[in-house]
Amino acid sequence: MYKVILVDDEPASLNLMKKIIDIKCPDFEVAATAQSAFECLEILNHISADVLITDIRMPKVGGIELIEQVRRLYPDMISVVISGYQEFEYAKAALKIRAVDYLLKPIVPLEMAETMYKVKVQADRMYKVRRAEILSGMREMTEISEKYFPYGEYICMLARKNGLPRRFPKTGHSEFTEDMGEMIYMGRDTSETLYVIPEKLMDGENKKEIIRGVLRREKSDAGYITLVIAETPSEVPVLPETVHGLCRMMDSMLINGESQMCILENGAGHRHWNTRKIFSAFEKNLEYHQTEQAREELLRLGTYFENTKIAQSDLERMIDYVIILCKEYIRDFQWDSQSASAFDDIFLSSAGICDIISELTSYIFKNSGGQETIKLDTESFIHSLKDYMSIHMNENLSLKNIGHEFGISQTYLGKLFRKYTGQSFGACLLEIRLEKAKELLKSNHRILIKDVAQMVGYNDQFYFSRIFHSYTGVSPSEFIGTKN
Repeated sequence: MYKVILVDDEPASLNLMKKIIDIKCPDFEVAATAQSAFECLEILNHISADVLITDIRMPKVGGIELIEQVRRLYPDMISVVISGYQEFEYAKAALKIRAVDYLLKPIVPLEMAETMYKVKVQADRMYKVRRAEILSGMREMTEISEKYFPYGEYICMLARKNGLPRRFPKTGHSEFTEDMGEMIYMGRDTSETLYVIPEKLMDGENKKEIIRGVLRREKSDAGYITLVIAETPSEVPVLPETVHGLCRMMDSMLINGESQMCILENGAGHRHWNTRKIFSAFEKNLEYHQTEQAREELLRLGTYFENTKIAQSDLERMIDYVIILCKEYIRDFQWDSQSASAFDDIFLSSAGICDIISELTSYIFKNSGGQETIKLDTESFIHSLKDYMSIHMNENLSLKNIGHEFGISQTYLGKLFRKYTGQSFGACLLEIRLEKAKELLKSNHRILIKDVAQMVGYNDQFYFSRIFHSYTGVSPSEFIGTKN
């Protein structure tokens, strides 16, 4: 419930506003009333409030000046201006100080209720942003942190669909939804979800059922899933540290193609790999230009890595070593930043380790001179690919199956997308699907969200809603409401 402070030099107006809020605005509580700007500022020294509703014309210090002072002292406070004068200059001044609304006296209960709904939308959004900043360590812990995390102790879980990108965008966590105190955030990208759950909800069988629910939810639309759980409850001050620990363990434990559940407290076991020894035969093959033997050796190592369950972070280091060897022994071998970026999509969508090594082998020994069919390196070819993706968006599209359809390697295909669209294949596919989803939601407000999800290629409505929220900033249901 959000706290409101009302300011007006007319007692009758204060009483009316308080009565309207008490009766018609269940998400708000009038924490205090004041009859002057000075009295308001004095009250705010002793209580906290989320919303300031003030008359614009008062003796000595008016509402505009009051809001400016309050904004300097309490930057997150939301303001609403009330006036008995329908003058343009007042309305313009209210817009300049970013007031949510400008209400005219005499106050009409329905109009004020509508204004408070606007306030709630903005307050909810700000609340989630601030809580996410605290969780990400982007905002200092203060005495008001308990306002955002009221349950004292929390259990945190990090779930990931498929593989890791080699480079994560530098963003914080954005909150997607909250249900009964359980907070669900988008992780470092749209394939990752952070769950922050009050410890009191995680007792006995309830804990097992929550974990089973997370697994069911995340496995939809995923080839495999990795779940990392911090079993020890975290108090609010250490939540950012716990979240960072979950991310570090995810990065060190994820195995391409294999679903697994890891416990943070057990630690991430580090395996030592003698990289030079592992690739000694492959290096010798390259040195003596034994192309077929080198190709077979690399494929054999792919099977070895899959059988020994190498973590993706270690596999990435192995691939880096292979690239170094190829640059040393293969004339005209090309591996640039676009090639490395293209492999992000392969790590994200591959079915397993053998799939990744097979694609690497294909790239090295079919394209070491950069001689993949030149006619494909055109903007018109990318347009035809995007047309194909638009037609088949409700199918299981990936670099692998589109590459197979058009007879082109995944790595080269990924490079073409980045060259001509400035996006990865995954980002381009997401844009095609979600622009179509927006079109469907706009054209028919009665359409079911789960039907839209399936029409654009998502079997899991929850996952679709999360992706949609990340892309547009609002949930599908909020998008429908906005358009109507």
